Amino acid sequence: MISVFVKSTLLALFSVILMMTAQAFLHTDKYLADMGGISAYLVAFGALYGIISAFIVVEVWNKFNNTKYLIEQEAAGLEKLYLLSTYFHDKKFSEKVYANVKTYISIIVDNNFKHLKKGKKHPAEEQAFDQLAQDINHVKFDDDHDGQVFGLIVDHYANLAQTRTERLHKCILRLPLPIRVFFYASSFFMVITFIFMPFVNIYYGTLVTGTFVFSLALLIYIIEDLDNPFFGDMWHITPETFKDSLTHIEEKYTALS
Repeated sequence: MISVFVKSTLLALFSVILMMTAQAFLHTDKYLADMGGISAYLVAFGALYGIISAFIVVEVWNKFNNTKYLIEQEAAGLEKLYLLSTYFHDKKFSEKVYANVKTYISIIVDNNFKHLKKGKKHPAEEQAFDQLAQDINHVKFDDDHDGQVFGLIVDHYANLAQTRTERLHKCILRLPLPIRVFFYASSFFMVITFIFMPFVNIYYGTLVTGTFVFSLALLIYIIEDLDNPFFGDMWHITPETFKDSLTHIEEKYTALS
């Protein structure tokens, strides 16, 4: 997080230097007569920029929280799936579920969401999850007790699969390109406006330009961190939730063995 503040400060200092250079060589203070037009531009464009920025921040923040929630739900669902399998009379079935759940979670933990950082699914993770479905489809039972447990397992796996699908969708989803281009282009135009603003007082110009660029840089870092929840300096999601669930499953497996 400290690096984000350092980078934002450096960008603010660089923009102040550009503003002073424009003052010295382009004599921007001579364009005070145009302040009326510049003010109208800042009011209109600034309002539009503020609206789109607020919209983006709300969207990426909600997506980040939803992704974190779905990860927690999936991890808890895997733990419950194993617990349901232990009620089956055929202990070999629960051992298969345990082995495949352990393999699936281990792949997620070891990979550390590297594929999702790039907006892609992990093939080995997909294969391990599909193997759980194969184990459930091929299980055999011959009494009412196992039949009831099997129904609960099938329903739970269906809900788990839906949660996982939603989780992967949220993980891969990124800001649409047109919105991203508009935001960055608007940010650039706002910075350029402040750099070439005809400030009479250089100290006031330094304060306004530096503060604006520093805040803008922080805003951009926040949006980028939240948009990709697995890659960021301020906020990022780790597979610790899956790791904790695996620990709980191993403890229960050891206790039941």
